[in-house]
Amino acid sequence: MADVPAAEDLTPTAAAAAALFGGQSRPPEPRPRWYRQLPPAVVQLDCGGSRHTVRWHRGRLVLLDHDVAAESGLIALGAQRPACLAFHERWRAAFRDTAGPPGLSRRPAPSRPGGSPLRSVLGAGHDLRSFGSDLAKVVELAWVVRADRRWADPELAVGDRQRLVDTFLTRLRGAFAASLAPSAGMRGRQQLALHARPLPSGEEASAEVTISVSRIEAELQLPLSWVLDVAGRGLDDLPGRLVLAVVDSDHRRAALGVSGIVWDVTGPGQVAARLDRWWMQRSGDGWAVIDSEQAVRRGGSLWWSTTRR
Repeated sequence: MADVPAAEDLTPTAAAAAALFGGQSRPPEPRPRWYRQLPPAVVQLDCGGSRHTVRWHRGRLVLLDHDVAAESGLIALGAQRPACLAFHERWRAAFRDTAGPPGLSRRPAPSRPGGSPLRSVLGAGHDLRSFGSDLAKVVELAWVVRADRRWADPELAVGDRQRLVDTFLTRLRGAFAASLAPSAGMRGRQQLALHARPLPSGEEASAEVTISVSRIEAELQLPLSWVLDVAGRGLDDLPGRLVLAVVDSDHRRAALGVSGIVWDVTGPGQVAARLDRWWMQRSGDGWAVIDSEQAVRRGGSLWWSTTRR
């Protein structure tokens, strides 16, 4: 098997960058926060007889029709609490026992006696549906971030571990099926099989694909952070391509460099798999493959093998 780059984005030193790009170093870029590429989430609320807008973007929840600081002062003096501010307080309360609302902190919350801080995000009294579907997804991703960062913590609840693993497997199976959907009419009787194993962040990933007349089988070992880095950004629903890792970013073009499997269909039952790197840019509600003169830089390593029987 060949050692092919396809792991989490790393910030190289100037010397490493020069080695990777033929002696031409690229200025180091800060690693983007987990929510940087997420689309805005908007909620419409009835407030004081009007329709107001609450918007989450780049880690911040903003009440577009209110001055939170000023109105909070009036509430302290006895004024009535508007529905938007009540919504804002429920949002913050959902994370009261953790490191704060998503986007405000990258540090894992300390363990507390009597229960898991992660569970408070999804526990009783904090119905995610009341935040609306878009914000509920943000909360779920914030939970994934904290669960992944606390994976080595022996006090992380068994239920939290299992929930993260189940989320990983469900999203990866969906991405695998979506990537092969365009070839369904050409595959004939070829069945699909995916064997996946989640890895703690930092362990070496691997991908093995075996293709026969009757079967396309993939064995993937990927870090749990795939749920956030790939699925969380909406990169798990690409026809003809299965993204395994985000390995680069172009802040100027708001584009992401990814590594993954490309399925090439040349005829009935003729499906081939190859590992490649390419640039993606958000287009409307989804992502599109774009051409770029800038090569996707090398990330970490991934063991890759493809076999035809």
